[in-house]
Amino acid sequence: MKVKYSKLETSAEDEQGGKSSPEENGSNKWRNIWRSINAVMTLFFSLSAYVQLNDPDPYIWIPVYAVPAVLSLSMCVHPTVPSHPVWRTVCVLHIALCVAGALYLLAVMIEILTGKIVNPLLHEEGRRVPFLI
Repeated sequence: MKVKYSKLETSAEDEQGGKSSPEENGSNKWRNIWRSINAVMTLFFSLSAYVQLNDPDPYIWIPVYAVPAVLSLSMCVHPTVPSHPVWRTVCVLHIALCVAGALYLLAVMIEILTGKIVNPLLHEEGRRVPFLI
């Protein structure tokens, strides 16, 4: 009996040495490419979180980079994890918090620049807004 829940899962026949179709081979190729991309992103976000240790406010920035690192790592380990409701909830919450943080920093930046024509990149808030979006 051959049961498949998604294109990314292998069938019992494939695991027992049965022949796979060219479509399944193509699916495995793309799954491996996607895992590799997520491995690179896991490394990138992990290193970004580590670099934030010497930031004046690491308690804000380490989670900003660590959460995507964990999400990318989970995609490397199990590529079908985005269908899980907990994974989706964490993604939505993280995006919402990053957008809220960007709006807050934008409001602070506007408050600082009120009445002045100054380059926003001269202020720390102006430099941090693009990284939250």
